[in-house]
Amino acid sequence: MRPFDDLGNVLNATYSIETDGTLLMLIMESRSGGPAGHPGRNPDYNPALRVLLERLGRLDATMLDALVDSHNTQRLGIPEEQRTIIQRPIRLAEEPDMEALRKRMGGEQAKIAQDPTATKGGNSTKRIRLVLSVPGYGPAQADRLAEILAVPASGLVAPRAILERLASATETPAAEDYARATVELDGELDRVVQAAYRVEQSYLRRLLFAATAALCDLCGRSFEAQFLVAAHIKKRAECSDAEKKDVQNVVMSACRFGCDELFERGYISVADSGLLMISQDLDSGSEARAYAFKYLDGNLFGRPMSGRAVYFAWHRENVFKVPE
Repeated sequence: MRPFDDLGNVLNATYSIETDGTLLMLIMESRSGGPAGHPGRNPDYNPALRVLLERLGRLDATMLDALVDSHNTQRLGIPEEQRTIIQRPIRLAEEPDMEALRKRMGGEQAKIAQDPTATKGGNSTKRIRLVLSVPGYGPAQADRLAEILAVPASGLVAPRAILERLASATETPAAEDYARATVELDGELDRVVQAAYRVEQSYLRRLLFAATAALCDLCGRSFEAQFLVAAHIKKRAECSDAEKKDVQNVVMSACRFGCDELFERGYISVADSGLLMISQDLDSGSEARAYAFKYLDGNLFGRPMSGRAVYFAWHRENVFKVPE
């Protein structure tokens, strides 16, 4: 996969998210020169690595380890402890300068497996492996994490209208297709051309559901993706521009079998603790009330509350039905 910069331009550098037991690992493929007049392999290695580190920081990721993972070091049998390029785990949200961090990591790379007779500095753009802890993401969410890291936050606007307007795309768009579609986003996304709607919808569903089946964040049951919607916690019409773009927190997965409708109508909400709340306004003996107490009573919201609590607070204050 290749990331986009914050202007939506594809960066020519390849990365992937892999798993090892309970760990997530970002693999950054190496840069190499090409014939005269050609850019070679992964020429945007450095800006791409900086962008990925910044986006991991926004996810409050901790880089537990980082090491050179090139074919040469593997061939030479260099132990992992001699290939590390950071001295301690780094909580990326607390890192003040990602470009400086990227340069420090590059400087450490250059020293590893360098020919002792070399007269020039070593290669600072080798294949590397970053071992990560990302709140809310485990091995099952590796593909979702890879896709989220590819896209700038400004491109992750996901209005409910887009999700509901079109049927699921027949083909999953490539990341390049998504970038081209976002160029057509003109202020309010309700004016996007149909092709952009289709790409935006399909791309967001991949980010949120990341599979043909996924869990409803409210009732916790598994459904095929066609029976789930990407629902706004805070109504999109009430969101600021920044909130509309906070897709990692303002949008949740809700099933069409009751949870989405009950949440939209204010009959259920979520407390700061993550515990689901059921409104006493639900008619006693109604099918809706029976559904709520069967599937939702005592449940905890299915994703981390960090970053989402402010949106649920808005929902409780403005939508959730409290008896007068």
